Amino acid sequence: MKFLSEDFLLNNENAKLLFHKHAEKMPIIDYHCHLEQAEIYENKKYEN
Repeated sequence: MKFLSEDFLLNNENAKLLFHKHAEKMPIIDYHCHLEQAEIYENKKYEN
């Protein structure tokens, strides 16, 4: 068994179903950042 499989941290069938059917297609949103809320809301683009 691979340590980092596609089901890593998905501990039951409901978790696997919800992740692979819905959440997997969604963008990653990291609320622990140093951006202003307005910049996130406005989808501001940065050069780097």
